[in-house]
Amino acid sequence: MAEIVQHGVTGLHFEPGAAADLAAKVEWAWDHPEELARMGRAARAEYEAKYQPSTNYDMLVDIYRRAMARRAQQGVVRVTRVATPQN
Repeated sequence: MAEIVQHGVTGLHFEPGAAADLAAKVEWAWDHPEELARMGRAARAEYEAKYQPSTNYDMLVDIYRRAMARRAQQGVVRVTRVATPQN
């Protein structure tokens, strides 16, 4: 989660297995509702920008296109087209 959550921006980090650290973060969140709401909005915006199915699909297709193009340059495979999702 540390790779996904930006401490103080999109959430809070705590040390795994450290109950006191987790309790301190919960207490901070309880005492700072406006900052917590701001982090929630930032987390939602990041989720919508990075983790929507259409975004993930586009990223995955781009990965395949680049891999296929590299293979085509090596004479291994011929690139014709990539299918688009059917809604």
